[in-house]
Amino acid sequence: PNAVSEGEAFSATVEVLSTIGGEALVELSDEESVLAVRRVNLDPGLNLFTFRVESGEPGLRRLTARVELAGDATSENDSTVNAVVVEGPDSVLIVEGSEEGAEILAAALESGGLVVEKVTVDLLGSIQELSIHQAVILVDVPARELSGEQVATLDTFVRDLGRGLIVVAGTHSFGQGAYRDTPLEALLPLDSEPPEAEREVEVAEVLLIDTSESMGACHCKDDGTTTEEGGVNKTDISKAAAIRAIEALGVHDEVGVLAFSGSSSWVIPLQEFPDRETIDQGIGSLRPFGETRIVPALEEAASALRDSDKQLKHIILFTDGFTEELPQGDGFSGVGSFGPSLIEAVEALADEGITVSVVGTGEGAIPSLELVAEAGLGRFYPGRDLDEIPEIFVREARLAARSFINEGEFFPIVTGTTEAVRDLASSPALLGYIGTAAKPTANVQLRVGELGDPLLASWRVGLGKATAWTSDSGERWAAGWASWDGFAAFWSNVVKDTFPLTGSEGERLEARLSDELLTITLEGAEAWAPGTVADARVSYPDGTSEEVRLERASDFELTTTLAARQGGTYAVGVNVDTGDGSPLILSAIATRTFAAEFLPGDPDRELMESISVASGGRGEITASQAFDAEGLDEGVTERTFRWLFLLIAALLWPVDVALRRLRLSRRERRDQRGQSSASQPTPTTPSA
Repeated sequence: PNAVSEGEAFSATVEVLSTIGGEALVELSDEESVLAVRRVNLDPGLNLFTFRVESGEPGLRRLTARVELAGDATSENDSTVNAVVVEGPDSVLIVEGSEEGAEILAAALESGGLVVEKVTVDLLGSIQELSIHQAVILVDVPARELSGEQVATLDTFVRDLGRGLIVVAGTHSFGQGAYRDTPLEALLPLDSEPPEAEREVEVAEVLLIDTSESMGACHCKDDGTTTEEGGVNKTDISKAAAIRAIEALGVHDEVGVLAFSGSSSWVIPLQEFPDRETIDQGIGSLRPFGETRIVPALEEAASALRDSDKQLKHIILFTDGFTEELPQGDGFSGVGSFGPSLIEAVEALADEGITVSVVGTGEGAIPSLELVAEAGLGRFYPGRDLDEIPEIFVREARLAARSFINEGEFFPIVTGTTEAVRDLASSPALLGYIGTAAKPTANVQLRVGELGDPLLASWRVGLGKATAWTSDSGERWAAGWASWDGFAAFWSNVVKDTFPLTGSEGERLEARLSDELLTITLEGAEAWAPGTVADARVSYPDGTSEEVRLERASDFELTTTLAARQGGTYAVGVNVDTGDGSPLILSAIATRTFAAEFLPGDPDRELMESISVASGGRGEITASQAFDAEGLDEGVTERTFRWLFLLIAALLWPVDVALRRLRLSRRERRDQRGQSSASQPTPTTPSA
């Protein structure tokens, strides 16, 4: 079965499809131990073996079936893994963007009767692992930390399985977390960068560019211990990036470019939009040389910004992180020892309103550079693709000119009617939130701030529901809410509002793989009413999805069958409309660990014959006939390589001339030095 209740025993049936007969071993195991082993006699064709299994604790119970048979030539299809969801109390998964950043929220949900599991972003697992939860909560998670596969899994979880997604803000989310135009933003009811002109403020910005020797064509290997010469010159990249960032700012913004290595130098002093000649001359003077000292340059940039009267003051630091001022990350030995001065300097600047973002070069002390950006209340860009760095500079320059973080004292305004806010007559003040914009079809339940920004919003995504909260989880901005009596009830209602829509007890959805087919069956506790419509969304292992309608097989059963040749997990969500206004959403998972090409079966002789005819072949032959003369045309085919060799010679000729001239020039210089020495008069010793 796809799901069982806690403490319930169930039957697991192993289907063994064999092309030969004989004595075999069939083994059933879970992730911890072997549950049963049977010695059986297989018959050619389909063999069924049923095992009795105790469900155990709530969660995902993975079972592995394995068969061993003498004479079996294909091992790829000797085992398969499937899973059963052991149902218990409703559970949610919290994904933390920062360590212990959701302790308060987790405690509130647990007090509301939910089972809570917390993981870091790197442990956000497969669709099978997520399927045991009713909802996933992302707490202050930057978009860059989620892989494409993880976001695709979340999309399947919400859109196809009908589950809930809640995104809780913080200083690394929405506009601050580079959500714009990402698949994650597409799932959410909010645009992460509000378009209102009122948010555009004048900014004073310093581009702090590392021009040390390592910023030339010197690139660190993955282990960080050695460097390689050659490839892209990182200083050339910084030149293009600086020019594009300056062009992205407004005419009344101030910008300066401060180059640093062992010392620092203003190649473009901080000023309102400089002219093109000033930009070209300043940026063109950047050359890689010397060591890396960030702190003195940071202080010099801050000193210039303090004299500015602009509303926002920002520094973009571009470096590879090869400096003794930084702690070195895992797998990178680095140089020198950890000195906290840089982190402390950045924190001090953030306290006085000067923020610092960091653009890395995809190497060096990346974990430490991210710490610098966090301390500076800015954004971090790893810069793993150097070709993208100019565009990153443009994006960061534009973001810096927007007031995404709003801090002060704000009281929410109720604008919706969901259970979470219906009785919200009063609440403590919020001390901050991230500015966003509601999408046209979003349901905004709470607004906040002078511009009426969305605070709590949700919408339907496929079969599921996504919700966004633009303040934090109670660690900083919502600290007053965390001590409020209604905090646990509020958050429990917000999360439960995203849970799948359920009907009466007894409905059961089953997704079953057999041969090359996926069979979806929906069973009702009572006969389905006339006119009942059940639409299934099927997500395939390759990430594609399909919608299909279930057909009535009996009064109690609706079903459909689809082709299923891929190996992997199939996620199925079914939306049932019985016509009485109470929709029902059920979900199921089916898994096959090998592709259908490994299923036993007869060869498709008709297909192979058609291929042979189309290509002028001889039809079915034995292996020994592959290279015999029968049926093959005899003859000799000539191939000429003269033009290839002429092309190679033409390409190598100028290289040969250049090398000869280089050796000749060196010889001439030696001869000239020898002649010069010979022409000097020999000193004589004066006579007495």
